[in-house]
Amino acid sequence: MARLTLRRVRDNIDTRILGQTGLRNDQQIKRRILQRELDATGNLAIATVLNEQNKLVARQTAARKYGQPGRRTKATIQPGQRRNYASPEGFNECGVAKGKSHASKVAERMERTQDGFPNVTRHPTTVGVAVLPPTANVAEEINAARSSFRKVYKKLTPGSQISGGFHVAMKTAAELAEVFPMGELPNGFDPVNRPDEILGYLHFHGVIADPYLTKKHIRDILKSVYPGCKRVCVAKVQPERTDKNGQVTHGAQGYLEYAMMNKTEVKFEDPNQKREAVIAHAMLSATWGKRNQALSIGKPLSTTGVQIDPSRVAQLELIERLGHVRKNWGRLSYAEQFIHAWMSGMVLVVQKLQHWIGFGDSFKERFAVLWGLVRKWSLTSEAESTDFLIYLDAALE
Repeated sequence: MARLTLRRVRDNIDTRILGQTGLRNDQQIKRRILQRELDATGNLAIATVLNEQNKLVARQTAARKYGQPGRRTKATIQPGQRRNYASPEGFNECGVAKGKSHASKVAERMERTQDGFPNVTRHPTTVGVAVLPPTANVAEEINAARSSFRKVYKKLTPGSQISGGFHVAMKTAAELAEVFPMGELPNGFDPVNRPDEILGYLHFHGVIADPYLTKKHIRDILKSVYPGCKRVCVAKVQPERTDKNGQVTHGAQGYLEYAMMNKTEVKFEDPNQKREAVIAHAMLSATWGKRNQALSIGKPLSTTGVQIDPSRVAQLELIERLGHVRKNWGRLSYAEQFIHAWMSGMVLVVQKLQHWIGFGDSFKERFAVLWGLVRKWSLTSEAESTDFLIYLDAALE
């Protein structure tokens, strides 16, 4: 057992206090961890990150000293107002005295670029890009990822647009082995013998806007460039919400704001792992910055002149609703299932069934037969022009 020293005791205290995510106000704890690591090792990468952090702390202190505007309350916020971050998150969560943060400003520009795309044609997307050892150069990895996203863009419909940003989270080798194929893992990666090894997880958050393709098509295109299990996630745009302070959250712009945050993702329960993750994240952060983070491919619809077909938008909305129904089919009541089956418009191959009378005369038996007919009608896709009533009359003769 290692000898218990004063530094080890302090490190354990700091890492236990450290929040599970980088979105909490735990910057002083992180600075102490980095300062002690710098004193012990003299690592220049950690010195660079710590220097930037100290500048931001000094800027925040000066802003407070010389009259920073007070924190807004519920009474001073107008309903429907877009969230205005007072400062960036993560290692930079102590900088901007007033005005919008870098994340909010960039997200607004990206939102304007996708102006004219209905929400059903916009697809919030998360993609696992690469596994990074603490000594990797993140800027070089992001440049390689940009080339891969250009390959994705070429497979999209004309007029498409991709907006978002890159992030680095810290994960264990065991977690990353479940996401990436073996051919894309770095040399020396050994999740069997070293499952708790801390590595960087470079990933992309953004919104892909395409005037024609469905989410399934987008997902298939991304998987062709980024193969692996649970590596690609394509979701739907959530409705905007107003929180208790009257600020607008969620929606496509809310997702883009999240994509452009500068945050520290070190979600570990073990204090030693958490401390190691903070140090490794600092080393990786020294190799890239805000200039490397954003990704924007494609031009606005006003520039390309592409027109979005309203009938295709209606089709996409129908596909999205039916997909939601199929996903939640087991939660629907029998009446809701019957209505959706009746109105879905898929279906209908007339099959030779046993005579209606042959199943008995009780209501329960007749209902069971009727329900079986509805299921067959709704799950068959080869005779879309057959009306359900005609099919029912033919089946029950």
